[in-house]
Amino acid sequence: MNKKGRRSFGYIRKLPSKLALVMLMNHMADEYKNIRIISLNPDAIDTKMVRGKGTPFFVKLLRPFIFEAPEKGAQRVYDVAFGDKYQTHTGIFVSSKGEIQTIRNKLRLQDLDQINASIID
Repeated sequence: MNKKGRRSFGYIRKLPSKLALVMLMNHMADEYKNIRIISLNPDAIDTKMVRGKGTPFFVKLLRPFIFEAPEKGAQRVYDVAFGDKYQTHTGIFVSSKGEIQTIRNKLRLQDLDQINASIID
């Protein structure tokens, strides 16, 4: 339960922090040109979080059709880190399908405050 007494599921509450992380990586890529920085969405992975007590019943039913094995996510991470396709890029976001996307927004201090407030509320 959150501060207002509403039930909130972990995977929904993670979205703002994931966005902040992608924006931070983009900012770091601008600041540290000599380091290759890439954000990656490994896809929906079958973890303890999606099997836990707070997971809605319908998500548990659909889990085998929506979520992939952790090994597939790990393979995506490896491919992005060491694959030829991404070696010349920095400051990009790689989708779960391997598509390269540029995140243009910069992370600002007020963004972090707003993201933090949305997680707590």
